[in-house]
Amino acid sequence: MAFADLLHADNVITFAPLTTASFDIIPREKRFEMRQNLGWPPPFNDALAGLKTPKKVWGIYDPDHPDGFHARRVKEALNERFQDIPVLGIGHGVPAKLLTAGVLKESFLHCLRENDPALLRSTLSTFDFSKVRVFPVPPPLPDMSLRARIRRKIMRNLPDGLFELLGRSPKIGH
Repeated sequence: MAFADLLHADNVITFAPLTTASFDIIPREKRFEMRQNLGWPPPFNDALAGLKTPKKVWGIYDPDHPDGFHARRVKEALNERFQDIPVLGIGHGVPAKLLTAGVLKESFLHCLRENDPALLRSTLSTFDFSKVRVFPVPPPLPDMSLRARIRRKIMRNLPDGLFELLGRSPKIGH
């Protein structure tokens, strides 16, 4: 969401939208302490700052999960541009749960084609995502040198011209 304006995106799809990890903006958000201490500079400390130009922002999230607070922030900021898709019981791992249930591709394409949000809400409400089990997410990597090696490998495999499109230069190993 934070980079949607830089990418000139007309249609943004967010799974469990997180608007910020900044204590200054949401003091009660305690889940991302490591990220909060990274000192995110404005405007990238609040994803809402990157959503000025998109015509539609789709938000698929669990309203009973703490992510629901972030989704409500997006909804209040964007009004009718926010395509609200609350899904009870899906939790934070929205893409993994949709993939395991076999509806990730269809949900993604539904949003890209800008179909009726009520239809997607209705379709996803038929699943009991609280019973969908996915593989556990591995813990964060503690070894910074290992992180740097992984980041370098990822950077080498990115498409040519990506950083020129974003107007940035890659910082490998940082």
